Order: sequence, then structure tokens, then C-alpha cells
Amino acid sequence: MVPLLVLVGGFWYLTTKTDLDKSLITTAYFGLLIIYVVVRTVLNQRKLIALEMPVPYQRMFMTGQAVSLVGVAWFFYTVF
Repeated sequence: MVPLLVLVGGFWYLTTKTDLDKSLITTAYFGLLIIYVVVRTVLNQRKLIALEMPVPYQRMFMTGQAVSLVGVAWFFYTVF
């Protein structure tokens, strides 16, 4: 979660303390967020396979994690 907090903090800083174009910042924010979610999903999937977890559990875990991260990111996007 630390990289996600850094991403949110960077988004807040760039939108409130600089004169950069807001649409450019938003595009970069969501692009980096998508990359973060994909990387975390791949790493978690590898860990679940190494632990020999059942496939239905793996799917539900990944879906829940992706929805959670997108929800948190969207919350911070609408707040700032």
C-alpha cells in the first residue's frame, strides 16, 4: 500500500502546489494506478500459486483486491 500512498500524495501535491495541466496529471495518475494494480496482481497471483491455493479462491482474491484499490484511488481522486 505504500506505493499507492506515494501515488496519491504525488497526485495531491502536483494538483495543489504546481501549475501543471490537471488533465495531464490525472492521465498520469490513472496510468500509474493501472500499472500498480497489474504488478500487484501478478505478484499476488504468483504467491497464491506458490501456496497452492484453490483456483476459485485465487480469482476471488484478485477481484477483491483490484476493486478495493480502484475504490481507494477513486476516493482520493474525488477528494482532491
